[in-house]
Order: sequence, then C-alpha cells, then structure tokens
Amino acid sequence: MSETPHISPDLPAESGLADIAALLARQIDACNDAAARCFEVSRDTENYYLNHRFDALKIATRLIQASAAAASAIKRIRGSEFHQHVTVSNGATP
Repeated sequence: MSETPHISPDLPAESGLADIAALLARQIDACNDAAARCFEVSRDTENYYLNHRFDALKIATRLIQASAAAASAIKRIRGSEFHQHVTVSNGATP
C-alpha cells in the first residue's frame, strides 16, 4: 500500500473557508486510506468470498468518487487549481 499524500489548503488562517478546506483535505486522506484497504480486500482470494471482494470494489469506487468530489470542493473554495497526487501500484510485494 502506498502512502497517502497529505494535503494542506493554501488559504489565510483567518478565513473560515480554510477550516472547511482543511476538513475536506483530511476527508480525502481518510477516503484514500479506506479505498486502499478495500482494494486489498478485493485482491485477497484466500480470506474473502467473491461476492465480498466485489462489494469491496464497489465501496472503493464510492470512496474514490467522494475524494474527487471533495477535491472539486476544495478547488472551488480556493478559487484555483487543486492537484492531488495518487500512486497506483500492482500490489506485488518485493
């Protein structure tokens, strides 16, 4: 599992929107962590049945969509572009 990037909004501290952007950034981190765990479950053929693995993929999809929505909201709050770096690996351990 790759490390989740930590996102810090670039807004003035006195802005009430800075708190909202910071909350959304923490939610993105949490969604990415949870989605990574769901992807791990979906690959685990020994401990989970196929229907549970499929459900994990559906949940991961919803979490990634929630992350995208939060990133879009941060972009609107900040009034500028918001970039999030996501690393994808094949799951193989060396």
